[in-house]
Amino acid sequence: AEAGEKADAALARLALMPPTQKQKLLNACLAAIEADGEVSDTEKLLGWAVAAILGCPSPLPLLL
Repeated sequence: AEAGEKADAALARLALMPPTQKQKLLNACLAAIEADGEVSDTEKLLGWAVAAILGCPSPLPLLL
């Protein structure tokens, strides 16, 4: 399968996750982004994108 097809399949699986699991995954991603104490613009966008993909509230502290 092509990379795009694999990404689509992964996103479809993420969409089926229960909301509590989505929030846990987002929290883990945000913890990794903030681990070094610095958050770059790219990392802010990544956190925002993950939140949007998961349908979770935007990680506002990252966007300030």
